[in-house]
Amino acid sequence: MAAAPRQTDYTMEMFRQNARQARETSEAYPIHKEMLKRFIETFESSNVNDRKYGHKKYMRMIQDLANLKTDILTVDTADLLHWCRTQKQRGDAYSEHVDRFMGGVLTNTMRYQEFAYKVLISILEGGVEADHDKSEDVDKVRKFHQAQYFQAMKKQIDDHVEKLRTNPRDPNQIIDDSGNIIEQDNLLAQLGVHDPANPSGDALPKKESSKAIPDRLMYPYEVVFRQNIEDIGEQRMKKPLRELRSSQVGRLVQFDGIVSKVSAVKPKLEVATYKCALCEAQVFQEVDSEEFMPLMDCPTKICKDNKSTGLHEGPQMRLSRFTKYQELKLQELSSEVPVGSIPRSINVVVKGDLTRNCLPGEAVTMTGVYVPHISSGPATGGKLKTTMGVHCHDIQQHKKGYKEDESSYEYQRLLASVKQKAKDPAIYDKLATSIAPQIFGMTVVKKALLLLLVGGCTRGLQDGMKIRGDIHLLLMGDPGVAKSQLLKQVSILAPRSVYTTGKGSSGAGLTAAVTRDPQTNEVHLEGGALVLADSGNFGIWVLLLILLVHFGGFS
Repeated sequence: MAAAPRQTDYTMEMFRQNARQARETSEAYPIHKEMLKRFIETFESSNVNDRKYGHKKYMRMIQDLANLKTDILTVDTADLLHWCRTQKQRGDAYSEHVDRFMGGVLTNTMRYQEFAYKVLISILEGGVEADHDKSEDVDKVRKFHQAQYFQAMKKQIDDHVEKLRTNPRDPNQIIDDSGNIIEQDNLLAQLGVHDPANPSGDALPKKESSKAIPDRLMYPYEVVFRQNIEDIGEQRMKKPLRELRSSQVGRLVQFDGIVSKVSAVKPKLEVATYKCALCEAQVFQEVDSEEFMPLMDCPTKICKDNKSTGLHEGPQMRLSRFTKYQELKLQELSSEVPVGSIPRSINVVVKGDLTRNCLPGEAVTMTGVYVPHISSGPATGGKLKTTMGVHCHDIQQHKKGYKEDESSYEYQRLLASVKQKAKDPAIYDKLATSIAPQIFGMTVVKKALLLLLVGGCTRGLQDGMKIRGDIHLLLMGDPGVAKSQLLKQVSILAPRSVYTTGKGSSGAGLTAAVTRDPQTNEVHLEGGALVLADSGNFGIWVLLLILLVHFGGFS
């Protein structure tokens, strides 16, 4: 009888399998980069018809980046899937890599996001320049001039380092116009830059000087993925917030939720630029986390030999790279909360042009990367604390707000339709019966709900008093006469509405809750259901309140 395999055999076999998969995946990365570049340069859409690029959707978007119209290149996963299927049908050189490439974008999103950013840089360096149609946004223009400054500095460094390599006397020396011999490290210091990849001052290898200046300073753009795929194979991409598990870490996830808290927009430092007061070299520090330790010692060879430093003044704000940063708190929809459970919530990090797109109380579909977030602060006693969060890639509102752009084509078309329908003498009855048509009768109640949706006219008197046009409605009746169903229909129709029952619509309750920020230890208010429904409709099933009042729960 053969002996049963030991547990160590299973462990070693699993280790070999994981190592083999990791090796195969890393070997496929160069091909996947080429596929990303091919997709961006060749993908065509019938919705795009540009004079310069024709139907090439993403080349038109890259031109908008060069024209400072936007800071974000949004890659639609539906376009990526369509392109991959086309390559597979044609049977070209990329057909056998299509499945692994698409799976890598969806399961290892942050790595492929960096690949797409490198591809974007190579395309911009390949000759995409700004045309006559530039943006007038002051912030974007400032970033553009800052990027031009660092691009010119990089070109100057590359030209001088090339002279160092071609110098027949010494590859580490160059003779300036006055006939003086300049060492390589002194040359870079005079050019105003220090290469962190070459702190010793040795001869720079080929193309190594380009790493002296971070790409984020020369190309201040972002690349994100928009998820428009419901199903890929047997896997459902859009899931409830409650079903996010450890298997989704690092993946592109999509879920629905209600925005319960929105922080103020703050600047986030991405690249800190220092200038040494002694050797006048510029030193760059890339910041990947929310907390960082500023450089205190100058890393150039000149300052190290003299045992001195000139970085005590801190980063130069004008030459550093900042981006807009905002934190959202999303709570699962009341329809997804099991009976008797408390709604769950998750923190979402939003950067760049995606900020200021959400208000508390809005129902949105969030697309982002599910990642762990490590933080420390006064609330944690200085210890590291790990929480799960989402790095946002795309936000889609379920309903538009009441305040719309009156100059837009959609608003004008809607206004013309309303004026045409208003000529119908029976429009009042038709609109009332269109509310919950599956519920027979109750015409008077439906007319009252219609008036609730439309609202009255807010008036301001001469003495400054304001008369609100909001309408309150109280439905009372026996159980089973569709009171709650009618309220649910109103919450579906209204652009901004909250419907709550015994399950609750917010973890903060009906009004507000006092919470403490775990990082800054500051106290702030988190809005409840009434706050989330501000300037909208709020429906509540009050049987629980009536029972509490009846049994003495309220004084």
